[in-house]
Amino acid sequence: VLPMMGGLTSVSASVLSARGPIAVSHSLSASRYTLDLNSPKNTLALVGIPRRGNWTGIRANCITVWRKGSFVNGIAGISGAGADTSYVTFNVAPGSWQFVAQ
Repeated sequence: VLPMMGGLTSVSASVLSARGPIAVSHSLSASRYTLDLNSPKNTLALVGIPRRGNWTGIRANCITVWRKGSFVNGIAGISGAGADTSYVTFNVAPGSWQFVAQ
């Protein structure tokens, strides 16, 4: 899930995969980006949080996973995958996830 929203401020989509439905929605305001993901069992998602704002932190399911340029460990089912000028990326286990960047 690597959102390319262009000038849009909210997008949602769902697709049926071989392992079940995948649903994603995201929204962007001047001070916050939110991404919701539901993925089926036996999958691994790569989730990219766009660097569209000057984010100082990213939370996944209310727990900080990235702060001021560094990944923060401590939440089961998620790990930092990388960061570049476009995205901060995470490997994410199946299930329901909400990412919030502020």
